[in-house]
Amino acid sequence: MEKYGKESLSAGQWIVRFLALARISVKLRTSAMVGPAPPMSPRERGWASSPRPPGQGGAPGKRYCRTVRRITVVGCPGSGKTTLAGRLADVLGVTHIELDHLHWRPGWTEASPEEFRADLEAAMADASAGWVTCGNYATRSEGRHIAVADTVVWLDFPRHTIMRRVVWRTLRRAVRREELFGRDVREPLTNFYRWSPEKNIIRWAWVHYPRYRAGYEEAIAAGSWAHLDVCHLRSPREVREFVGQAATTGLA
Repeated sequence: MEKYGKESLSAGQWIVRFLALARISVKLRTSAMVGPAPPMSPRERGWASSPRPPGQGGAPGKRYCRTVRRITVVGCPGSGKTTLAGRLADVLGVTHIELDHLHWRPGWTEASPEEFRADLEAAMADASAGWVTCGNYATRSEGRHIAVADTVVWLDFPRHTIMRRVVWRTLRRAVRREELFGRDVREPLTNFYRWSPEKNIIRWAWVHYPRYRAGYEEAIAAGSWAHLDVCHLRSPREVREFVGQAATTGLA
């Protein structure tokens, strides 16, 4: 037997180690020749959960792929809807429609439901190449953008992640006096001393977190989103992977 450092190995043990190193070498050479594996589609990653359309071939419940051009991004306040929608619009070459921009007017006055729906219809009609909406306005819009969308992206992050983001975002906006939604509106200081959720976005996000999640789950269970590909993203890491997928394959 030979000595290897302080360890004494038998001939059989040397043969086992040699074969293991040989297998690793073969795998490395094969990987170099073949290259990296192709990116997985949202369905392969487990993001999409919609069944095949009626009348399509294949077994019941089979997943399918299609070109994504009309997306609505939903989620609790602070989940990053606007940021994700903007990124998706950029990489897919479509229009970003921010529903907050359509809803709010200077001085925190609200558009009437009729004005909001008219502006939404006009924005979608102008976006001939496709669009990405962001916001929770299903009732005020009467679901008009959802009815013609092909995909819904649900940002479903843990409550602690949402609250951390909302607090930081609110503080940053207030200190910098940032203009919001492309309108002459800024974060109100009531967010820091009013207890009512109607006057405090931080409290609103905390109090209504369960209601938002329950609403999205109900939409899936009741079949309201049955015509959509539902991409359920549960972490910032999944969002980054999703955007990367959109940039490389267009989510098709």
